[in-house]
Amino acid sequence: MGYAFISYSSKNKTQADSIHDLFKRNRIDTWMAPYDIPTGSKYAAVITSTIRECSCFVLLLSNDSQTSEAVDSEVELAAYTFKKPIIPIALENVILNDSFHYYLHNKHITPIYKIDEDSKEIKSVLNSVIAFAGQKGTKKIKSKKKAKNAKIGIIALPGSEDIANKVDGCLKIVNTNLSTNNSDSCIIPVTFFRSRLGDGNCIIKKDVANHDLFIICDLYNCSSVYQMRGCLMPMSPDAHYANLKSVVKAVNGSANRITIIMPMLYDGLISNKLSERKDMLNELFESLEIDSVITFDANIDFEYNNEIKNFKPYQELANALNGLVKGTIFNKENSFIISNEQGTGERGQAYSKLFNLDMGRVYKIYDDSRTINGKHPVVAMELSKDVSKYQNVFLVTDMVLGESLVESCRKIKESGVKNIYILATYGVFSSGIDYWDKAYKNNFFDKIICTNLTHTDDELKNREWYEEIDMANCISEIIYSLHNDEE
Repeated sequence: MGYAFISYSSKNKTQADSIHDLFKRNRIDTWMAPYDIPTGSKYAAVITSTIRECSCFVLLLSNDSQTSEAVDSEVELAAYTFKKPIIPIALENVILNDSFHYYLHNKHITPIYKIDEDSKEIKSVLNSVIAFAGQKGTKKIKSKKKAKNAKIGIIALPGSEDIANKVDGCLKIVNTNLSTNNSDSCIIPVTFFRSRLGDGNCIIKKDVANHDLFIICDLYNCSSVYQMRGCLMPMSPDAHYANLKSVVKAVNGSANRITIIMPMLYDGLISNKLSERKDMLNELFESLEIDSVITFDANIDFEYNNEIKNFKPYQELANALNGLVKGTIFNKENSFIISNEQGTGERGQAYSKLFNLDMGRVYKIYDDSRTINGKHPVVAMELSKDVSKYQNVFLVTDMVLGESLVESCRKIKESGVKNIYILATYGVFSSGIDYWDKAYKNNFFDKIICTNLTHTDDELKNREWYEEIDMANCISEIIYSLHNDEE
């Protein structure tokens, strides 16, 4: 494994830092001045030896770099003295001068005017650099087989106690039915505490040696609180995640295996960048050395060594809807599925197969340049198909948040659709229950069906428009299968 040398004009330092950070997030070793020049060393000598030893030369091309004598010298060393692979990245629209045309006339120049890690240009550059320089290997923890007489242990983070206890109850039933002696509670008692300044820690009150540990964490449970400076503070996803790291550190490698059950994957919903998800997963697998992550309905568009198991609760949600409405509703003449997701519509396609109904999508254009109340505003919306002939629409999404989903309902209702049933994996309701009460009163939807994979309080459960599916048995089956090394 080698490293990438980054050549740039000092006038483009901001963009160079962004490229440097991009490479680091993707576990690519880099060399870039001035950060990597040892104190007191001779600049020219270090540059020469570093280019000689690099695996590839990344040129950040701009009008300023074309007039930089230092960049010109570096490119000449890379291209002709040491014959290094050159990967040119255009930071702006440039016309090559004679010198750079000589260096780059047979090179493909990739334009990257801003860092968008989901863009094909970024992915192309990353693939090219990785092909030459490689990546720091993810510390691959080969999944251990079940140890002899290993036990199941469940640790619930604050806010996850209810579903953990339900899962524990389901496991007791499974073990009792199998006539085993392991029908005691699998819950491992833990205590979380924080200092008066707010920093926290965890104490595990039971020996977890020879246990397959399953740590359940609902990172988006805003009902959990902790005390800081004499005040009760609601726990943010970041605070929940800090608790998760505290638990794993407290285990200190003494467990047989560690699996994180994180129903709603912690990944940053505003920017929704691929790198943020990878950074979090790298930390879990490399630094904390866990074995696997269990999540549900995550928008994962990358591979992670099969250590992430992403379960889709579509069948459970479909069964719940089928139990609420008459079976005659599921016909192509009267009913239609609309996917509210931004991606390829895979969720909608799954429900289309389950119900044997046609499907379409809500297309939304977001203003990514602005963030209002923690989200990018929708500036345009349209349906992929005229739905005016249908009486019923099943609107499917990953989570119920607020205004954007209600606007989708409004758009569908304007077409003349009579009934809207919303199926969502997560009922976050970030706009508040009162907001949804008002939307229901205004006849924007008829029913919302969600799982209990994220916390819901009694106020929500008592709403006539809300239906919740208990996923505890599903989680218990997943735990039991992993514990017994079943595929």
